[in-house]
Amino acid sequence: MSYKREIEQQIFYKDLPKPIGTRRADFVVEGKVLIEMKAISEITDVHYAQSLNYLKYIN
Repeated sequence: MSYKREIEQQIFYKDLPKPIGTRRADFVVEGKVLIEMKAISEITDVHYAQSLNYLKYIN
């Protein structure tokens, strides 16, 4: 399986035409599966929001 690690992605906000920044996903496998690794004891709303934002990028 092919994968990319720590690829830089642009962050878009709502319908703004230009990106507002960048982020790095831990792994993207086959260009379809995003793997985000966390070393924390509890997942918070911020982590859910981050994952949803990544899914928007993949789609």
